[in-house]
Amino acid sequence: MEGERRRKIMVALEYNEESIHSLEWVMTYLIIPASLDSVVSDHLVILFITPKAPWTATIIGKVGNSLVTSLQQPLMSDGPEQKQIQMARGVVERVRNMCEKNNISYEMKAMAGEAKAEICKAANALGVDLLAVGDHEYGGGKRLFSTGCVADYCLQYAKCPVMVVKRRHY
Repeated sequence: MEGERRRKIMVALEYNEESIHSLEWVMTYLIIPASLDSVVSDHLVILFITPKAPWTATIIGKVGNSLVTSLQQPLMSDGPEQKQIQMARGVVERVRNMCEKNNISYEMKAMAGEAKAEICKAANALGVDLLAVGDHEYGGGKRLFSTGCVADYCLQYAKCPVMVVKRRHY
């Protein structure tokens, strides 16, 4: 099929289960994985956002057949920061396993700063075809007194289509 191109889909994650649910949903229902019989496959960009990064910039992903991984901590590290680094490494490893198990082309990036602004900045700079974000479902009252939720901000300021994945209810 000529004219078809690989879609680039970004999922913005925090280091929590709700974010992992968003990623699982996108991988299950949206991503076309690479396979022998598929002509076109999608590329997944996973963006981790942290308010203050206790580690250096991270770029993780598959480049050709090689795996690139970098998650470095500072020389001096306190207990809470060390715990956050270990949690981040666990989530990164889990995400990597999910992508490789499903044969999905991916890359991971980490940015520090205000989540809503950093997500839109990354989506716009990378030229993604779709941005997927999770929703905490705060409700009207909470939204009235907060500075605005990430999903609402991304819907307004991202230059690409935005999909909001609601959290699952048990």
